[in-house]
Amino acid sequence: MAAQDTVWFNATRAVVVQASATTLQVTVPAGATTGKIRIQTLGGQVESTQDYTVWYPPTFLGFSPAKGKAGDVVNITGNNFAPAPRTAVTFGAGVAPVLPNPSATSLQGRVPAAAQTGPIRLQTSGGSTVSAGSFTFLPAPHHGVGARAGQHRGGGKTSRGELPG
Repeated sequence: MAAQDTVWFNATRAVVVQASATTLQVTVPAGATTGKIRIQTLGGQVESTQDYTVWYPPTFLGFSPAKGKAGDVVNITGNNFAPAPRTAVTFGAGVAPVLPNPSATSLQGRVPAAAQTGPIRLQTSGGSTVSAGSFTFLPAPHHGVGARAGQHRGGGKTSRGELPG
């Protein structure tokens, strides 16, 4: 049966792996693009009413800036990026919000507070990749333990510029 059935993803012919009276199993061909699926059997031909989306693994070309703190925006360039809900950017253990309107070749992520220094990981519906270079996370400065605003350590007193004696 499989030899008598033909399936196309947009305009790219697929290989039918297995066929029954009610099911066709095919492999999405390399080079397939998002578009209609067309099936031809001995009984006739039919085309999908909705597009089938083909996802390819993303590639990472670069990012800038190379270092930043929580809340900073990082520009990421590459290929095969997916829309924001289908793309995740991770800075170490911290998942970054992807800003609206990414394209297939660029997106922006906001550095999360849980970020860590290291490669940036990008996950899409087509797979995942990591940056070749490392992003340097600049954590917020920590103030002394127990110190509060307006408090001073030490017991010396000064007035009018005089040093404690």
